[in-house]
Amino acid sequence: MILSHLRYAVRLLRLQPGSSAAIVITLALAIGANATLFTLINAALLAPLPVSEPDRLVNVYSSRPDGTGFGGLSYPDYRDLRDGTQAFEDVLGYSGLMATITDADRSEVIFGEIVTANYFSLLGVVPLLGRGFNPAEGGTPDAHPVAVISHRMWTRRFNADRSVIGRALPLNGRVFTVIGVAPERFAGLLFRGISADAWVPTAMMGAVRTDQLTNRDERWMFVKGRLTRDASVDQAAAEAQVIAARLQTQYPSTNQGRTLRVLPTSSVLVNPEGDRAVLAATAAVMGAAGLVLVVACANLAGVMLARGLARKREISIRLAIGARRRDVIVQWLAESAILAGLGGAGGLAAGRLMAAALASWRPDLPVPVSLNTSADSRVTLFTFGVTVTALLLFSFVPALRASRLPAAGSMTVAATRHRRRFFGLRDGVLVPQLAIAVMLVGAAGLLVRSLARADRLPPGFDLDNTAFVALNLSMNGYDAERSRRFYDELARQLKDGGIATAAAVTSRLPLDLYGNQSMTVSVEGGRTPVQAARVGHEYFDALGIPLVRGRAFTREDERSGADPVVIVSAAAARRFWPDAEAIGRTIQIATDEASDRQLPARVVGVAADVKVQSLAEAPQSFIYQPLASGHQSLLRMVVRTPGSPQRAVAALRDTVRAMDPAVGVFEARTMSENFGVMIYPYRLAAGLGGAFGVLALLLAAVGLYGVLGCGVNERLRELAIRLALGAPPRAIVRAAGAETGRAVAAGLLLGMAMALVTGSLMADVLFGISPFDAVAMFGTAAVLPAVIAGASAAPIRRALRAQPAELFRQ
Repeated sequence: MILSHLRYAVRLLRLQPGSSAAIVITLALAIGANATLFTLINAALLAPLPVSEPDRLVNVYSSRPDGTGFGGLSYPDYRDLRDGTQAFEDVLGYSGLMATITDADRSEVIFGEIVTANYFSLLGVVPLLGRGFNPAEGGTPDAHPVAVISHRMWTRRFNADRSVIGRALPLNGRVFTVIGVAPERFAGLLFRGISADAWVPTAMMGAVRTDQLTNRDERWMFVKGRLTRDASVDQAAAEAQVIAARLQTQYPSTNQGRTLRVLPTSSVLVNPEGDRAVLAATAAVMGAAGLVLVVACANLAGVMLARGLARKREISIRLAIGARRRDVIVQWLAESAILAGLGGAGGLAAGRLMAAALASWRPDLPVPVSLNTSADSRVTLFTFGVTVTALLLFSFVPALRASRLPAAGSMTVAATRHRRRFFGLRDGVLVPQLAIAVMLVGAAGLLVRSLARADRLPPGFDLDNTAFVALNLSMNGYDAERSRRFYDELARQLKDGGIATAAAVTSRLPLDLYGNQSMTVSVEGGRTPVQAARVGHEYFDALGIPLVRGRAFTREDERSGADPVVIVSAAAARRFWPDAEAIGRTIQIATDEASDRQLPARVVGVAADVKVQSLAEAPQSFIYQPLASGHQSLLRMVVRTPGSPQRAVAALRDTVRAMDPAVGVFEARTMSENFGVMIYPYRLAAGLGGAFGVLALLLAAVGLYGVLGCGVNERLRELAIRLALGAPPRAIVRAAGAETGRAVAAGLLLGMAMALVTGSLMADVLFGISPFDAVAMFGTAAVLPAVIAGASAAPIRRALRAQPAELFRQ
């Protein structure tokens, strides 16, 4: 029975190839937009780790001293957990690693992981070549310089040479021996989408970064455990709490108040504290794509209603000769299912191509970004679900409507009269199409306007004449004094060469993706967290940040043993001393999060406010401290240049390479380029919003064209007679489009209301404009009449050119 319905449906669709192709293309576009985004989200957040039995893996976190938060563990705490629990088969630790590979004439910065020796064995990851680490290589410090490299590094650096095992890999000036090559799909554990190039054992930590294996207060390690087959997450959590309580008693100075938390790895996207924001952003993006699907389905519902009216004679005859309503509905759904299936297949293919194209983009970041966009079962099932949803949305109501047509003989089918009504179902489907399209266009307009204002909003520092380079000299064995000499010499050469008029080293830059340093200060007895940075004495000159009062730092302030001094932002001065002078005041700086130790520092200057983390933020309280040495893990030298900032970037790279070819450059770009990287997520959001808005608007325009055209065709003889009897064109237009016009007006009004509500929800991601920005809203309102006029032109022109004599001869 079903097969006969499908065969008949195929014959009918072949008789209407043009309209059938239009339906399939519309579905493919809407489903493809959803499949593209879900493919990227699946690759970045949802796909299970390519490890053995991932459902038995759990994450272990250490809390803050107040019992909140989800942070890493220190290495001593990790060992106590590993040795004290029965619920885990084993426990591994890992952390990020930035290292330089130095050849004779160049150096390259790579991203990797420093891991415990049981890393590969616990995960069940079998190297493609060679082996993982053995217990001895994770034991004695600095005794086994071995490394496992990624498949990507193996193909890129070693030309996929299968004899790579035993080859040398120079990391941070130390020669490591390659003992294995990871499988192609395995990219590490740190963050999905970020690929590790090499893994080294924790015992070699001192050779690649600052040795933190004995410091219980340095919580640098992420921890995963594999549950025994008869253990539960609750059991593991209870054991971890017992261990945490014991550590609090044994080591109160470092562990007081800290607990251990255990969560299934599958339940965590990025970090439990940030997952809510990640889910909100994901839901917003998928919601916009879902709205495009709704617009497409409303569009197609109108087309299917029109098809039903065009086939009313056929359906009425079938009912008259004994067909049941159920048979009509099944036949209609069979036709729709074929169209939906073709559209879903096209959407899946388009989604894969678009996702692969988007994933191939390589942002200018110091870590390799890679997403596996191959369609797995999740993507396939999601696309199938979207296809079925679309099928029900665009076909079910038209199928019911078609089955309710009267049988031939019960009335004259061709003589059905046009009934006056506000607007019917066919016109009513325009309302959600236009409303959603207007809302998406309005949201995109706000984002575009916000980005346009970004270039004109003052960030508080000079973007046009500045550049920077990011280095980590400690990776190359530089101590504090040698680091200071290196940066001093780098600044001298840049100034002597006319590249820089001011140069300073800093621990962070404003509006930088990687800057998130804070400290706790006490002022007038109250403790509060503030944003902070350590900067060189020419920092304010280099970035063009004016000093409101007081003085800048001097070389004397940077000297070891000098009296502690700070410079505060104008916002901090207003916050802490609203009615008094800040210069000369003393603040207490917390030196240790886990204790009450504080260091008094005198305020010597007040700097103008700068945008720290976002252009949309209010002025933030900020504390600047002198950079006492150049021995922090990652520092940036920022320069002010009288010439081209791009030339300064090239000079920074070349000068560093000339001074020490082994020093790897993590980043080197102009501050303007760095600003572009910071606002890239906003540009991406505006681009996606604009694409969704335009697609929804086009689909709505096509829907309007179809509905109005169908209505004109139904009443063409009536309209032609009116025209022949002397009705003015204005009356013909009004008669042809009255119901559709009311539906359009309702859709536009509803859409503008939805756009205003959406704007209020977007307030936190807009900078420089109101959520109810008049330009964006008027711009949205202005583009709609043109779209509506374009979609309505052909049907109205057909009504005005109707000739009664020709129509009655048909």
